[in-house]
Amino acid sequence: MSRVAVWAVALAAAVASGCGGMGRYGNEPPEPVERVDAVGLWGVPPAAINWDDIPGPDGVQVRVFLYQAERPQPVLVKGTVELIMYPGRLHAESVTGATPLRTWTFTPQELGTRLSKGQAGWGYFFRLGWGQEVPTTATVTIVARYTPPKGSPVYSATLVIPIPK
Repeated sequence: MSRVAVWAVALAAAVASGCGGMGRYGNEPPEPVERVDAVGLWGVPPAAINWDDIPGPDGVQVRVFLYQAERPQPVLVKGTVELIMYPGRLHAESVTGATPLRTWTFTPQELGTRLSKGQAGWGYFFRLGWGQEVPTTATVTIVARYTPPKGSPVYSATLVIPIPK
């Protein structure tokens, strides 16, 4: 499935779900699934953040929503989610050959501690500190990759996040 088709599925699912009214989603998270058709990645906020008293940003925060084409609301998953950070501004076609600055990997058990309910439904919230691997570029590009227990990985579109100096 092309990236355009994946985003079309995610957008259609978001529109079908109404993207609002949290009351329509239960207080209990849905059962995790293995297969997804699209991965949505959002910066929350869409900029690097300083979490301590030392000047300079310490990382980024993102939300990941996963979708199945036949379901209007996001799904939770049984596989692994990886968040991959690259230096600079990269387009989707450039990511394949690029060397990441950092990769964060979250197992199904770790994903359970990252559950988050937003206006679009249930998803995952991640606070990604870069530790000693501080980017030297004005922006970083983040990509989310979902790897199911069986089958091929599904990627999000690229998310470019500015880094204030």
